[in-house]
Amino acid sequence: MAESQEPGGWLRVDLRPDPSHESLMNAANFSGARGMLVLRLPCDVDVSGLAPSPPACASGASPAPPRVRTHIWATGVYSRNLDTGWMEINPVFDWRPQ
Repeated sequence: MAESQEPGGWLRVDLRPDPSHESLMNAANFSGARGMLVLRLPCDVDVSGLAPSPPACASGASPAPPRVRTHIWATGVYSRNLDTGWMEINPVFDWRPQ
């Protein structure tokens, strides 16, 4: 797993799925995301509109990322990124250790 801060306080987490979940990825995940599933965690999510809350994002608050080597369960929108072509969960609504 790798993480990086993105504009607006969003956190990108590159997650290596279990072998049983590798079907969630496509060829672009293997070539452009180093064989990882990309998760994007917003600094704060307004559940009614599914958009970042400007005050929290502006303050630089970022979500707490999962710890390295932690088995997690993530809930969010599973989609293909139109810019990169890889599959991702963006935004992540919730994640929990398993």
